[in-house]
Amino acid sequence: MASSGRWFSEGALIFRRMDLAGLFGATQLPEDGEYYPCPSCKTAYSRDEIAELTREDVPPKSQGGKVMLLTCASCNHAAGKYFDAHAARRSVIHNLAMGRDPRREVRAEFDAGGAVIRGYVSHGPQGVIMRGVPDQNSNEQVAAHVRELDQMWDGGSDPVFTVKATEKFVAWRAAVSWVRAAYLASFAALGWSYAFRPELDPVRHQLMNPDSESLPRLALIDLNAPSERRGMLLVKTPEELRSLLVVIGHYSILLPGVTDPLSCQELSDAISQWSRPGSPANATLKGDTVPWPTQPEYAMDEWLLDLLNRGEGSQEPDC
Repeated sequence: MASSGRWFSEGALIFRRMDLAGLFGATQLPEDGEYYPCPSCKTAYSRDEIAELTREDVPPKSQGGKVMLLTCASCNHAAGKYFDAHAARRSVIHNLAMGRDPRREVRAEFDAGGAVIRGYVSHGPQGVIMRGVPDQNSNEQVAAHVRELDQMWDGGSDPVFTVKATEKFVAWRAAVSWVRAAYLASFAALGWSYAFRPELDPVRHQLMNPDSESLPRLALIDLNAPSERRGMLLVKTPEELRSLLVVIGHYSILLPGVTDPLSCQELSDAISQWSRPGSPANATLKGDTVPWPTQPEYAMDEWLLDLLNRGEGSQEPDC
């Protein structure tokens, strides 16, 4: 596994080369020294500040991710608090609904004919396991609950028993966690020249402003998909969904593409139309596969620099 120092040096070198080539417009860096910009916030850290950078898991480790790149500690920790924690709790609920991850209990309320007690629910070898927690329920609550259950079992009343998961999460924050994972994976695969495109500004703006929802919908979910799925596709058709598709587990995230990219809002609008049942646009996505990265590859950066070295300009790759 690469060291943080090596990733810093490689990233700083290629960013400096691109900066000197004018691929970012006005220069982004001081004249001398090594600087590695955080892919999330674009803050450039010097070699002396390397301790401010952290090894980032993509997706989050709680969702089966592995270390893939460097981000700054501030962005990494903020994402964990504001987004990844919600994705983890949402995943627990989904796994319970699908009968997966039997070792994980979920906070829940058990309602027997209106008599509610609090506890945990999980899956076991024989089916669903419900466990009350004594210090969360009064003796009166337990007694009322038991009376209702007795009446149900005795046939004295119509059985009305419900289980309500009470794990708290915010759906849009959970979705942002997956968009962030897709954004970081796309940076690792393609590099600075892709991640710092203006079409991706809305993603970074959301990450830097976690207290309010601003990013339109970019993710689709398939609970039946295997959690270990990983993949990238530069989508060519359908035309209205040309994008960089990043697939991570149950989630498919569409980010602005490479050639003539759509905006995040345009993609979001197209996703809403495409995912509607019976929509004529509901077709298979087709395009060019991008290898899934295990570390920063900077493939698009290297391609652009090679073109410049050969005197062929900086046109976009024809993907």
